[in-house]
Amino acid sequence: MINDYYDVLLKLDKAVYSHKNTLLQIEKAFPNEMLTTREAERRKYQIEQEKSQFTKLTDPLISELDYIIKKIRNKQSQLSTPSISKKNTFPDFIVFGRYHLHNEYFAKNDKKFLQVPRVLDFPMTRALYSHDFQTIDFVKQLIIRIIQISPLKKLHFTLIDTVGLGESFDFIRTILDNDFMYDQRILTYNNEIEVALKNNIDYIESLIQKQIVGYENWKKYNENNTKNILPLKVLAFVGDSSQLTTNSSLYMERIIKHGSKYGVLPIILIEEETKEEKNKIQTILKNFATEITYKHEKLNDLKGFKAETALESWPHKTDFENILEDINRFYKEESKIKYEINEMWDDKYFWKEKSTEGVYIPIGWDKNQERIDLRIGFDNSEHHTLIGGRSGSGKSNLLHTIIQNCSFLYSPDEVELFLLDYKEGIEFNLYASEKQPLLNSSLIAIQSDIAYGQTFLEHVVKIKNQRAEKFKKENVKDFKEYRNKNYKLSRYIIIIDEFQVLFTIKNSKRIEDLFVEILRKGRSYGIHLILSTQTLRGIEANSLSQLKSQIGNRIALAMGEDDSMSVLSSNNPEAAKIKGKPEAIYNNSGGMKDANKIFFVPYASRDNANILLEKVNSCNCNKNIKIYNGELMPELPDDSIFKTSEKEVLVGKKINFDEDLFRIKFKQESGNSLIISGRGEKHKKSIFDTVLKSLINISSIEHIYLISAKYNNNIEGKIHYCNYDVFNADIKPNSFIVIENFDFETGLYPTEGYSTKDKNELGEKFKSIVEFGYEKNIYTIIFIENYKKIKEKTSKFLTLFELRYGFNMNEDTATSFFSGCGFNTFDAIPQNIGVFLNIAASQMEKFRFFGNKGDEND
Repeated sequence: MINDYYDVLLKLDKAVYSHKNTLLQIEKAFPNEMLTTREAERRKYQIEQEKSQFTKLTDPLISELDYIIKKIRNKQSQLSTPSISKKNTFPDFIVFGRYHLHNEYFAKNDKKFLQVPRVLDFPMTRALYSHDFQTIDFVKQLIIRIIQISPLKKLHFTLIDTVGLGESFDFIRTILDNDFMYDQRILTYNNEIEVALKNNIDYIESLIQKQIVGYENWKKYNENNTKNILPLKVLAFVGDSSQLTTNSSLYMERIIKHGSKYGVLPIILIEEETKEEKNKIQTILKNFATEITYKHEKLNDLKGFKAETALESWPHKTDFENILEDINRFYKEESKIKYEINEMWDDKYFWKEKSTEGVYIPIGWDKNQERIDLRIGFDNSEHHTLIGGRSGSGKSNLLHTIIQNCSFLYSPDEVELFLLDYKEGIEFNLYASEKQPLLNSSLIAIQSDIAYGQTFLEHVVKIKNQRAEKFKKENVKDFKEYRNKNYKLSRYIIIIDEFQVLFTIKNSKRIEDLFVEILRKGRSYGIHLILSTQTLRGIEANSLSQLKSQIGNRIALAMGEDDSMSVLSSNNPEAAKIKGKPEAIYNNSGGMKDANKIFFVPYASRDNANILLEKVNSCNCNKNIKIYNGELMPELPDDSIFKTSEKEVLVGKKINFDEDLFRIKFKQESGNSLIISGRGEKHKKSIFDTVLKSLINISSIEHIYLISAKYNNNIEGKIHYCNYDVFNADIKPNSFIVIENFDFETGLYPTEGYSTKDKNELGEKFKSIVEFGYEKNIYTIIFIENYKKIKEKTSKFLTLFELRYGFNMNEDTATSFFSGCGFNTFDAIPQNIGVFLNIAASQMEKFRFFGNKGDEND
């Protein structure tokens, strides 16, 4: 379009030049002072003929020019009607100012010039400069136009004003708070200017030496990498060279020389120095830059027109304020995270990486657009990672970035992910879909409870020990040597969100020991932890010190100073300076301040997650993924699972990695009677139904004596519905007595104390059955709702029940319920969790009890 535009202008110029020459020739052939009447008529006729020919030639050109200008304006409107670009690419031209093409043939409104847009190639191929401070309006209009035509998520400005202390850029002060403005301010001080210039030249050098290798320039790179285009950086400087430090001058010279080729556009408005020792930058500008008012190269040899560069009409103040507000709104709503995670995905690397040497996981880009990788397991890298960030800092998004990028690069044979969530949220739910699960995952634990976390860590230690035996057998020292012998073995990457929750139980020493065991020894066996937290407060100092000493990788998102010094290191409060997502600090040196790297995390959207899951599931990789949802009760199994000849009651699933079935066994021994106690009618009903279902399916049990006022439906077979009279008769051997609510069965309470006066005879008979029934294989199960209250009335009697099953209890009730079992205090028992304790055998088991289909939490 640009070539067509200038070709038409050149044709017009040629027509004007030819027309002027023809008219001059006519005037020379017929000078006015010597003309006869006939010659005057002939002169007039020739002039009219020439003008007619000129009009006939130029009218189509003017029409074509109007058409092209309309096309140009459709892409880039008048500056006076401002707008912002919604595209994700940079244009290949920019309308910046106007040309006044002076002539007398296209005059309009008494103006002796043709006014057309100044259309230039974009990006500019050379730096722009001026020694005339009157051209500041050109600088302002160029900045406005660049903002209008560029994808804002790929635009960075560095504004320096050493003359007006920021006043030169007052016109865009209202958008300085956006992160495409360097440091969110106009730079005026020498030290900050030097840092900013160094950052720009570091960026250019990084592109030259790494990212842009193999491409001619910034523009060619972007044309071939449309999913991950490089940003445009604009350096606008208003000042004089005497106000630059020696280093700043050196950086500025390099930026002027090389910047435009690599996506850094310097716009320099600088006072001209005449002294030779201060003239270096001016020399560089003359050799490597172009005057800001320059004309397109095709207009350098105009003959018919005299071209003058002019400003466009300024937007109305209200319109301009509106566009600035549009920019602020755009960043607020759409640009909090600049990049999408799929910009990191290249299909040629999908499931192609090997984990033998270690694992690298892209997590973002630094300010120089250089990709930042989380490196774990390599000989020269750390092995475990700690991530910290306050609520809303983007921590969950970072975890998704790690999970998805790892799953894109490595197949399940190379890396197995174990995802545990203690956030009481649904962060990992999207990977647990039945239709499209994340096949790279071996475990997805949602709403994890502490008990399961402990057993999972025990499982990991078990795996570590198994690998140790395997490596010993093969005479290798570590994972890398084992893999180099061409054996298959995947690395484990274990991601635990809000891991500090595991330390909230009273006795967390076991948790600490397991973590330390994995952190210290897991590295040799290809087992790596990524631990995420909002805060480390609450973990004892000694425990925290033990853990952190083994974790070299630290990633900090926005947080307070205290948390920053806790997550990174005691002398590193830098995370408190982070404004929020997508910014973060990556540190692979144990949190030492000098090793901080600022980077920007991409947005791991749900749409991109679905794309990845679809891609993964198209690979026909057969794998069983373990899904653990601590919020849901396991579904009641079929009768076939319950059938047994042993006197044991199936009550739920153990809280361990394999979730083994848990059965309470009744032995022909004293004390083998069971109390079940806890809060919640729905949970109690589920437990009650499970117990009866299990008893019915024990082939060695012939009778079930049920004392219940509620649960008498859908029960068949061995059930005998009873009242107190059953204890006046003989209870048949091989039986269970089940009392649905002992709280209200006061007629069965034995008399406490040693006095024989006023003894409850029925209660004594019941007590005798509980105490000696095992001799005839008669066992008792009682449900108690308010255990502490019943204990006040029947404490001695209750000691005959050495089997205890507690659920949904607060700490005080649990301590009372399990007293006499060696516990001075006992932790509260959460919903959906059961705790079984055999007092005589000192056996304790935590499990999840079954729920009826469709049951949910209270």
